[in-house]
Amino acid sequence: MRKLFSYLKSYRKECVLGPLLKLAEATLELFIPMIVASVIDRGIGGGDRGHIVRMGLLLAGLGLLGLGFSVTAQYFSARAAVGFVTKLRHALYAHIQRFPYATLDRIGIPTLITRMSSDMNQVQTGLNLTLRLLLRSPFVVFGAMVMAFTIDASAALWFAAVIPVLAAVVFGVMLLTMPMYKRVQERLDRVLGTTRENLNGVRVLRAFRKEEAECRSFAEQNAALTAAQQRVGRLSALMNPLTYVIINAAVIGLIHTGALRVQGGILTQGAVVALYNYMSQILVELIKLANLIINITKSLACGKRIQSVLDMEDEEKAQSGLPGGDPAVRVEFDNAAFSYYAAAESDSVRRDKQCLSADPAAIGADEQCSSLRGNSAEGAAGEALSGVTLRAMPGQVIGVIGGTGSGKSTLVNLIPRFYEATRGRVLVDGIDVRAWEPAQLRAKIGLVPQKAVLFRGTIRENLLWGLDSALVGGGALDAPQISERKKQNDSSAAGADVGIGPSVPERIVLNDAQRTVLYSADGDNSAMHSGTENPPPCDSDELLMEAVTCAQAADVVAAKGGLDGEIEQFGRNLSGGQRQRLTIARALVRRPEILILDDSSSALDFATDAALRKAIRALPDHPTVFLVAQRTSAVRNADQIVVLDEGRVVGLGTHEQLLDTCPVYREIHESQFRREAAL
Repeated sequence: MRKLFSYLKSYRKECVLGPLLKLAEATLELFIPMIVASVIDRGIGGGDRGHIVRMGLLLAGLGLLGLGFSVTAQYFSARAAVGFVTKLRHALYAHIQRFPYATLDRIGIPTLITRMSSDMNQVQTGLNLTLRLLLRSPFVVFGAMVMAFTIDASAALWFAAVIPVLAAVVFGVMLLTMPMYKRVQERLDRVLGTTRENLNGVRVLRAFRKEEAECRSFAEQNAALTAAQQRVGRLSALMNPLTYVIINAAVIGLIHTGALRVQGGILTQGAVVALYNYMSQILVELIKLANLIINITKSLACGKRIQSVLDMEDEEKAQSGLPGGDPAVRVEFDNAAFSYYAAAESDSVRRDKQCLSADPAAIGADEQCSSLRGNSAEGAAGEALSGVTLRAMPGQVIGVIGGTGSGKSTLVNLIPRFYEATRGRVLVDGIDVRAWEPAQLRAKIGLVPQKAVLFRGTIRENLLWGLDSALVGGGALDAPQISERKKQNDSSAAGADVGIGPSVPERIVLNDAQRTVLYSADGDNSAMHSGTENPPPCDSDELLMEAVTCAQAADVVAAKGGLDGEIEQFGRNLSGGQRQRLTIARALVRRPEILILDDSSSALDFATDAALRKAIRALPDHPTVFLVAQRTSAVRNADQIVVLDEGRVVGLGTHEQLLDTCPVYREIHESQFRREAAL
């Protein structure tokens, strides 16, 4: 938890002033029973109306002053809690963004969403209540007992007797509910996971008429969550009646003792009323303290869940001392192998040990860490890739083909180091990908994944993801980020800290220096445009339209009214083929040295697919292209075709060579061109 509190350093003043002002309010509250006793004994008993008026005005003044202290303390507490969680949420989000694919696969998206939302809200509530009540409630409890002893020591013994009993009830309920709240959060993770699966796969569910089955599955998960919440709720609900029974029993004893002492002339009636008021204050504050402890317990459990994610290693760092290879080879696989589970085994085991060692005596620590383990190595079905040896030269087109689950996507995901080879090596420009800084490595690569993902905004904003941030306003953000930040600035005062300008230019013009960065051999895209005969485009619109035309998406842009046409979230207002072509254009905008098309033309017709491949071949930059496909027609003109079967390379060569030497490739080809094969 120490790492979490580091985000609270900016709010030291609020964390000090909030509790101090609450203590000032509590001090005023402790004087009220004494004033009431004076009104009863001297004002009412003595018939002094002036004293009653003066004491009434004093009570009103103390009330207003206490209200001012309370409101100001609430402001400081809320400011500290909201600011702390805002910084923590930003840090957690940035940390998650740097996670490698293996870590995201292992943790799972639903639990990360829970930690970003529900857990964060619980931590914010807990911190707010802690700053307001953690010092105030014990101060009032013990202050009331001290004040009672100043009135009458014999009667005040009831206070000394009841407080330990109440404390035992409060802390007993707290210890019993602590692990139960952790289980409730885990059940919530599962409900969110089920919900996310159903929403993402709603079309598949309807196509296979599985709505009722999924409703039953969701009902079961929801019932389990409800049952867990009910169990902890029943136990927590015992606190109020138990404390009321104890307090009321103490009040009966106190009034009986006070009555006897009033009858003997030892106490006044006002003093008995004051003792009763102090007992009532203790009751109220102990109830507050009990609820506070429950909230703190939940907040600590949620904080540990957030901390466990922050403690996980983020994106891999560049490693030094790794042997190199031939720099003339653009991409090389040297006996590379990969297993999804084995790659994560050591990290998972280490993380579990760290998680458990943080509080080895904590009840339910097992459950706390279980949601982070994800898939374990015990369930590994073997290597997804094994013994892959391949060389891709600059400008070559490498076709990758194979059956479903043969490892095609896994192979190309090793190039940008989304996953690390568990055996062997993967080299880019003669350097092991583990020796590259991830940002530098991925700046050389344009990737079009299987699932075409577009973001809400304009076509221009989506395509500008492919440009270096230095080309967009010279800042550290690219155009979609600037647009999003601008929306945040317009809708929330919190956006004032972002420091983004008032607007985003409609047309981003590249000056000579920026074009030099983009196109010269000394820029980030080192030498990738050297020797090209075609001059660079004069501004970003030309650059974008050039990529759009190459991706065969000019008609899509025209149909949407140009580059400023709106795209809905995930490209819902586009067809599958339109989304694929725009994602290909986005990858082409950055003019990568290595272009990876991971089955990214599956929704295109044969004519469009052929035109796309021809346009990519004609690119003046001549990138090395990895073309993952299901159809042999898509890869038949590739310089090399890699045939995968169950993670192994079973064929490597040209289309004609593989038809003669590779049964797997021949079977795939004949299944798609049976009529041609028969001829």
